[in-house]
Amino acid sequence: MEIIFWNLNGLSSLKNQSRLLNYLDWDVAILIEVTKESYKELCNEMNYESSELSLNISNTPSDKKRGLGCAIFIRNTEEYKFSVIEELPLPERSIVASNNKGNIDFVGIHMPPGISWKEIKPETYLKLEKWLVDNSKKVILGIDANSPKFDNPNLEKTEWHWDEEEVLLGKNVKHNLLDSYRSFLDKNPDIYEKIIELRPNGPLEISYMRGAAGRVVPCRYDFILADKSFDVEKVEYLYQESVASGSDHSLVRTTFL
Repeated sequence: MEIIFWNLNGLSSLKNQSRLLNYLDWDVAILIEVTKESYKELCNEMNYESSELSLNISNTPSDKKRGLGCAIFIRNTEEYKFSVIEELPLPERSIVASNNKGNIDFVGIHMPPGISWKEIKPETYLKLEKWLVDNSKKVILGIDANSPKFDNPNLEKTEWHWDEEEVLLGKNVKHNLLDSYRSFLDKNPDIYEKIIELRPNGPLEISYMRGAAGRVVPCRYDFILADKSFDVEKVEYLYQESVASGSDHSLVRTTFL
């Protein structure tokens, strides 16, 4: 099973992005920063069986600041129920696809940045954590976390923008999800050692460049987290290909056995 997560960077180059998405193998694609207009274009360009956009199923105010949603595209023929996480302060920044067997939720989250949403960001972290802890299903979560501040190879040394971010992405979490990339590196110590040689203080991978020209900081803001029962075979961060396609975030692809 192959899962893709990608922040499309709003109204960017959809033709190039859909071309990359159609080129890659995947079973579920979780996409964020998708408008109603760009979703219609993606539906015309993508190869898929079922799909939904959070903006179409949430009671989102007609506010330009809240015009970016989350979309999910599924290539298998199984039936899914689509929803958003209503408990979040900004429900349209979530999408959930629940299979009819009732045992798996595919989830997409676009965490609000603290610089523009202030305390709504830590509130979202806490409410998402509670939703995950209370959820009895197996979850695969694609998330632009807008965090951590510094993704250290040693998770205990990772620095956060807000303390609340640690409840989702830190070491001692209450939910049942693992960072699929760290799981992959645990199984591939040779790759981990090469990363340490290249970036001893992190990030483990580059998915976004934070800051302005001359003061740019490489970050790993984009994750695929998965229930501990899923066996990770491979994780790829396609940063160069993603930027060339018009996004400012790396596409993340995780393959599960």
